Amino acid sequence: MAKKVADQLVDTLEKAGVRRIYAVTGDSLNEVNEAVRKNGRLRWIHVRHEETGAYAAAAEAQLTGELACCAGSSGPGHVHLINGLYDAQRSGARVLAIASTIPSREFGTEYFQETNTIKLFDDCSYYNQVATTPEQFPRMLQGAMQAAISSCGVGVIGLPGDLAAENATAGLSSTFSFPTRQRVCPAEQEIRELADLLNNAKKVTLYCGIGAKDAHPELVQLAKYEKVRENLRSAAAVRGKEEKIQPEYVISVVDELSSDDAIFTVDTGMTCVWGARYLQATGMRKMLGSFNHGSMANAMPQAIGAALAYPGRQVVALCGDGGISMLLGDLATIVQYHLPIKLIVFNNRSLGMVKLEMEVAGLPDWQTTMLNPDFARVALSMGMAGYNVINPDDVFPTLQKVFNADGPALVNIMTDPNALAM
Repeated sequence: MAKKVADQLVDTLEKAGVRRIYAVTGDSLNEVNEAVRKNGRLRWIHVRHEETGAYAAAAEAQLTGELACCAGSSGPGHVHLINGLYDAQRSGARVLAIASTIPSREFGTEYFQETNTIKLFDDCSYYNQVATTPEQFPRMLQGAMQAAISSCGVGVIGLPGDLAAENATAGLSSTFSFPTRQRVCPAEQEIRELADLLNNAKKVTLYCGIGAKDAHPELVQLAKYEKVRENLRSAAAVRGKEEKIQPEYVISVVDELSSDDAIFTVDTGMTCVWGARYLQATGMRKMLGSFNHGSMANAMPQAIGAALAYPGRQVVALCGDGGISMLLGDLATIVQYHLPIKLIVFNNRSLGMVKLEMEVAGLPDWQTTMLNPDFARVALSMGMAGYNVINPDDVFPTLQKVFNADGPALVNIMTDPNALAM
C-alpha cells in the first residue's frame, strides 16, 4: 500500500530523532494525526492551546539540544503557535513547526480559516515555505529541519490538508538531517588580554550567556560569589506575615527542597527575579524562561516539555498568578500525561512587575490588580493535588509534602504584593 505524504512526514521525523508532536488536532491536521497513530513510535501530545505546544517543544529543544516539533491546523491554529515560536526563535531552540493549511486549490479565495503562512511566520523562523506537490514536500521538509538544526531556531513547513492525503512520490524521500555543533572560540591572545583585564580590575561584572552553560565551577570560582550569597540569605530570612508572605523566603525554601539536577521554569516578571537570585546553580540544574521574548505564561508549558523530555528528573514551574491564568486549561494536559510537575504560584494578586514599573515611572497603579480564582481548587478540579498557603509557617511543611509526593501538584502561595525587586 502506497504511503501518503503525511506518513512520509512522520517517518522522516522519527528518523531525525523527533519523539513527539505537540498539537491540537483538527481539520487540515487530521491526516498527520492518523499517520502518528499508525507509526506508533512518535507520541501525539494533545495540548489545550497551540501556544502551550510551541513553548513545550521549545523547552524540549533547549534542554536536549535536539530537534523538537509542534503543529497547528489552518487559521487559528497557526496564529496560536506564533507567541511560542517567537520565543523559540529568540531562544535558539531547534523547533520544526508543521503548519497544516487549507486545501491548496483554495489558496487566495478567502476560504474558511485561510491564513497566509509565509507572511505569518516570516519574522519568527529561519525557514518558512509551503509545499503544494508530493515532489516538493521531501526537499522542503528537509530544508525546514536543516535550517532549524543548523541555525538554532524555527523551521516552518506549510502542509495543505489535501497534500497530506496524497500518495508520496515513489523513490523520493527526505534525506537524514545533519546535526551541527558549531564551536566559536576567541584567539589565544584575546583570552590573555581578557585575563589581564580581570586580574587587574578592582570591580568586575560578569555577563555570561548560554555559551558558558557548561562552565559552572569556573564561573563560580571567578565571580566574588560567597558575599553575594550572604546578602541573599539575609533577605530570605524575612518570612512575612499572613497573606503577605515574602517571596524571597518562598523561593529559598524551593531551592532548599529541590534536587541537585532539578529543572526550573520561571514566568516573566517578579517570579523570574526571585528565581534568578535564589535558585542556587549546581552545574546540573537547568532554568528556562522567556528571557529574550519576555512573554507571560511561559513557565507551565515549558515545564510540560521538560517533564516529557526528562521523565526521571524533578521539574518545578515557578508561576506568577498572571502567567498561570493565561493558559490555565493546560493543567489538564499535565494530568492527562501523568507529568509529576510541581507548580508553585506566587500569588500577589497583581501584575507585579508592571505595577512596580508604573510606580517607578511615577504613574498611578491602574489595571494591574488580579481577581484570581482559588488556584488550589482549580488544580483539584483538574485532577491534581492543590494547596493554598496563606501563613508563612505553612510554607516549608507544605512544599516539603509536595516535593516528597509522586504526581503533579499546585501550591498557591499568597505573597506580599508590595515586595520589591531591589
